[in-house]
Amino acid sequence: MKRASFAEIGERLLIRDEVRLAIIEKINRGELRPGDRLSSETEIARQLGVSRNSVREALQSLERDGLVEKRHGVGTFVTASLPLLRGGIERLTSINDFIASHGLQPESHITEMTFVKADKEQAENLQVELGTDLLFVKMRKSAHGRPIALCVDLVPVEYLSRQVEKETFGESIFTFLEEHDLNIRYADCEIAACLAEREIGETLGVDVGDPLLLFCQVHFDDENRPVLYSQTYFPPGNIRFNVIRRR
Repeated sequence: MKRASFAEIGERLLIRDEVRLAIIEKINRGELRPGDRLSSETEIARQLGVSRNSVREALQSLERDGLVEKRHGVGTFVTASLPLLRGGIERLTSINDFIASHGLQPESHITEMTFVKADKEQAENLQVELGTDLLFVKMRKSAHGRPIALCVDLVPVEYLSRQVEKETFGESIFTFLEEHDLNIRYADCEIAACLAEREIGETLGVDVGDPLLLFCQVHFDDENRPVLYSQTYFPPGNIRFNVIRRR
């Protein structure tokens, strides 16, 4: 049997991702609703002009993410209880890119931008002296008008190559850092549950005391320097994360 080349495998994966995105877009547009049965693999392949193998791989990927469920002998159905976004967290990517990967238009709104002095926790995480000047940015991320995350980002001013203005900041902290020649390579991430305080609750549209998922991350650049400390709050009703675990 002839083995597929790396190029052929890569092309097949690309097609799989296109099929996956096409199905996600139908879900987001309401053409497929929770509980609806998808067309057969053969019919989807015919509609999209791709192979059944690509459709099968796309459906398997969607099933792993919890967006669809396969019922033996019956068909594949949209999951009955569906968050707006769902996906893995193994790869470090911007929230905007994560939203766009689901076929949605990301929206960013800066709720606060100022300069602060590093407290003990911030100084330890960024490996700077207590009282070091930090850029403080608080930004809400949304999709389809629904809040996805509240990002609180801190960057040592000494790493910035020019003056910072709210009007020209942009919509992504990663893009902003790249404009200052800071390329994020990896992050040390701690995940915890927390309860919404009043200000965070108002920003994310949840009640005080509602549970949130909190990512505390220290981001390192290509020189292995901690250049960004972030706290990101996610309302679990709009976004879910999953991790593949093996033994």
